[in-house]
Amino acid sequence: MKTLSKIFFSLALLSFAFHNGYAQTGTRKKTTTTTKTKTTVVAKKASPVVPGKEVTVTLKNLSEGTIAIFAGPKDELKNLTKKKTVGGLSKNTLYVRVNEVVCILNGEKTVSCASIQANTTALEINSSGNAIVVK
Repeated sequence: MKTLSKIFFSLALLSFAFHNGYAQTGTRKKTTTTTKTKTTVVAKKASPVVPGKEVTVTLKNLSEGTIAIFAGPKDELKNLTKKKTVGGLSKNTLYVRVNEVVCILNGEKTVSCASIQANTTALEINSSGNAIVVK
């Protein structure tokens, strides 16, 4: 019985020794990959926006308080020189160009905007002073 356990033990040892006995190498397996030529897309510079036709628009303010407005190109919305105030219950004339916007401002925030089209002749601020619509 003692000899049988020695044989079994030695066979188990040999199987474990040769099972994990792979040599480690310092080089990695090389994989073949195909390389594609990269095409770079160069962004075109935006062409300057051609100013539209000048339009005369009547702005009617139906609210009783004064309202701060902006009239001009949308990208110049933060420009302080384009800001105006319109009095309560008044009619004002604005000279704007096609594709510009007229917005109601509350401090630095825009409350409502209206885009000017070629056939726009009148704008109206509602009685609450929080919306502007094209008429």
